[in-house]
Amino acid sequence: MRSCSVDEGDHDVNENNDDDDDDDVNCVLIEDVYVLSGSADKTIRKWDMATCSCVAVLEGHESTVNRIICTGEYIFSSSYDRTARCWNFDSGECIREFRGHRRSVYPLIFIPSPDDDDDADNDETSDNQDILVTGSADFTAIAWSFETAEPLQTFKEHTGAITCMAIDRTGKILLTGATDSTVRSWDLKSGENLKVFEGHRSSVVAMTVSGLVGDGTEFRFLQCFISFSRNIC
Repeated sequence: MRSCSVDEGDHDVNENNDDDDDDDVNCVLIEDVYVLSGSADKTIRKWDMATCSCVAVLEGHESTVNRIICTGEYIFSSSYDRTARCWNFDSGECIREFRGHRRSVYPLIFIPSPDDDDDADNDETSDNQDILVTGSADFTAIAWSFETAEPLQTFKEHTGAITCMAIDRTGKILLTGATDSTVRSWDLKSGENLKVFEGHRSSVVAMTVSGLVGDGTEFRFLQCFISFSRNIC
């Protein structure tokens, strides 16, 4: 297996996508024996780890690919073109487009339906469907129906770009971190803002959540990283 290095030089991220930055690789993940990468050239590439050869190029975004996640069956991507897309992992075909944000789309979370949840049939708040959640520089997060690509709920209380998200173990509480230096918790179904976590003095750029107590207003954070504010809008 070969390893590759990525130049981590300072670059201002913007929606103009200057030609000098067209080769930037913004995100990388490993799925099985493949590496997936998203780039400022508007594409996602699928690489064979054994040979370092590119076996597929996923095209469709109209601007820089910001982040990617993978479920094994599907690849989800977000972009500065204000959309998120879903791709078939094997064929590379774009099968869904999630359009509705007014500015760049950043973090992504896929929440599978609770098929094995014994209480799902008795819980009137459960839609028993796959959900994609996206966070954006328009200060909002949106929960989408995976099947219809239509918005189910919009979360809007932040006063800065949403840079990171997490979901609790039940799949019912959403957490969002933003450049307004706060973390907020939300009821995924109703969209109600349950709690505001304040104290950071700069942008919240990543978090990991462990455990849930009571009604979703108390959490234990394993890690909550902070960074200087950057011009990502």
